[in-house]
Amino acid sequence: MGKLANWTRGSKRRDFSVKAASGFGMGSTGNRAFDEWRAFELARLEEERQKLVAAEHEFAEFMEKSPPRQGSRGVRAVHGRA
Repeated sequence: MGKLANWTRGSKRRDFSVKAASGFGMGSTGNRAFDEWRAFELARLEEERQKLVAAEHEFAEFMEKSPPRQGSRGVRAVHGRA
């Protein structure tokens, strides 16, 4: 997760400032509106990434707990790509 997770933790997306984005080696471009947009989008993308990671973990746990189906050869067989 690294710096981006630390950056997004404990704050609201619309409250990000240009200073927050500069922590990633991306200094100010001189265009305040762009810098604010970039910070907002980076935070939004990180939030979406974290949701996907959580869903991936949840699915992996589900697959580990569910009994194998008779006659199946794994996920590929279930989806017809055996």
